[in-house]
Amino acid sequence: MDGLNEEKEPSFDLASAVADLGKDLFGSSEGESDDDNDTHGDNAGDAAGAAAVAGRTEPDTAAVVADKPAAETTETTAAEAVAPPKTWRPEAAGMWAQLPPAVQQEVLKRESDIFQGIEQYRDLAQAGRAFQQTIAPFQENFRQAGLDPVATVGNLLNAHHILARGTPDQKLQLVRAVISDAGLSAEDILAEAPYVDPAVSGLQTELNSLKSQLQQRESRELETQRATLQVQVEKFFADPAHKYANEVATEMHQLIVSGQAPDLASAYDKAIWLNPVVRGRVLAEQQATARAAEEKAAAEKAAAAKSAASANIRSTPKRGSTAATAPKSIDETLQETLAAIQSRP
Repeated sequence: MDGLNEEKEPSFDLASAVADLGKDLFGSSEGESDDDNDTHGDNAGDAAGAAAVAGRTEPDTAAVVADKPAAETTETTAAEAVAPPKTWRPEAAGMWAQLPPAVQQEVLKRESDIFQGIEQYRDLAQAGRAFQQTIAPFQENFRQAGLDPVATVGNLLNAHHILARGTPDQKLQLVRAVISDAGLSAEDILAEAPYVDPAVSGLQTELNSLKSQLQQRESRELETQRATLQVQVEKFFADPAHKYANEVATEMHQLIVSGQAPDLASAYDKAIWLNPVVRGRVLAEQQATARAAEEKAAAEKAAAAKSAASANIRSTPKRGSTAATAPKSIDETLQETLAAIQSRP
């Protein structure tokens, strides 16, 4: 594994490996030396490592045979012959019975060696996968800093080893390097935290608790006031007497916020005069109302005059006719009675 730039190993072609193994067993040409056989054995081990990366599984236990003494393997009869490896293709497996028992045992031994190598590589692959998963959250940090993850982990392990088993001088040198890399100074490390009296700390905690409770209470009260004000505003705007409230809402808000109006009613009365459009409508309505009142008063006055004229016409006697006697007052009646008494002889 080469840090972030891990190269993929080539996949393992088992069929080609078996063909090469057959050539090694039967020989493609005469006069092959033991050194050639050893070379092929090494190639089989390398192929096993590549097969582990490709995700090969364990061999069939029935096809894996433990090493036996040469004398015992040579005495294997046809009845004791084992099945060919399951990795062989059908056309090659059909020729398995034609192989001598010693050759069969050698092939099975090679198969066992290959899969044992695969098992070793599989453990390494699992370890590499776990390492990649561990450093995955920090890959961007490695990239920005231009660090090799493997080398960085090696440095961390070396630092742990020095802190655990190094000499005092080595430990001190490492600590100084860490402090310097962190942008700190020895004074920052040695500086003591200010002493806090436990009693003062307890009072501070209690004070913070009281502040929190007061804030919660104020928050609830503000929420209640906000809800109440919302109801009042909606009721005020829905009242037909305030039909221009929606049009002058901005002016009303400014008047209330600035303190020029203490309530909605006064804010509305002032706002309708601040809005030129609404002001024109209100003046027109007032003029129309005044004209209507004047016309009504004139009509009532004319009706009263007409009624009085009609009464005068009915009470005036016609010339030459007996006028109706108008009722007299008490004084007039007493005076007439007294005059009548005095005129008696």
